[in-house]
Amino acid sequence: WMYGNQQELANTEWESTKVYYGGTQGRSVTNIPELAETLRFDSNSFTLTDTRMNYETEKTYTVQATGKYEYNHPKLKLIFDDGSVLEAHISAQNTIYYNDKEMGYNEFERK
Repeated sequence: WMYGNQQELANTEWESTKVYYGGTQGRSVTNIPELAETLRFDSNSFTLTDTRMNYETEKTYTVQATGKYEYNHPKLKLIFDDGSVLEAHISAQNTIYYNDKEMGYNEFERK
């Protein structure tokens, strides 16, 4: 009852709906569409795309990270190409979410 349904992740794209950096500042990506974050899964790899604002230059830039993933419902492990690992889960609302000290809290819904 604590977790959502088993998901077919291959060839799906998820969009961020809630983001909190450092646990104090929050923003709803649905209210700032130009700063969308997406998580795209292929058959055995993923791409995380994050559009960020540089507040000094007031310009946006996009960061992409890729890697492999392991999914054993409800746990989802994102293994980045640089070797870092992000532990995520599928929630009862069938969203992907993670809470990481460096990356903050993020929640994705399937597009």
